[in-house]
Amino acid sequence: MKNLILILATCFLIIGCTKSSKNEEFISYTDICEGYDAIDLEMLETIEQIESENKEDIKFLERFRDSQIYWIQYKDRHLRSLYPEDWDLYYRKNYGKQVFNSCKCKELIRLTNLRIKELKWYLEAGGPDGQTECPSSWNKKSP
Repeated sequence: MKNLILILATCFLIIGCTKSSKNEEFISYTDICEGYDAIDLEMLETIEQIESENKEDIKFLERFRDSQIYWIQYKDRHLRSLYPEDWDLYYRKNYGKQVFNSCKCKELIRLTNLRIKELKWYLEAGGPDGQTECPSSWNKKSP
């Protein structure tokens, strides 16, 4: 539970997307970030469902939560490698304090959609192509 709280806190700290009334022409950028909020919520709900369905398997939950923490670290480092300059500062300086880098939001959406797809393999027997027969946590519900 402590790890889940850490994950949630990290996600909320990363997300700084709100509408800016001063910058009406840039609302579409902000809408992209709000789209990320909805996708992030879907991912968090998927995580909760996986944890609920596996609440008796302590070893799995430990490792699963670790993998989510490592995924967040990967996501953050990936974004820093794509935007090594302080792009958020650039956007806010030029377009207003509340504007978040829409390019960053688009990449967050792409990464989160990939993670949701991976997470859903825990809920549906199978796993990725070529691994459907492998003994794994993805396939533990296989007939």
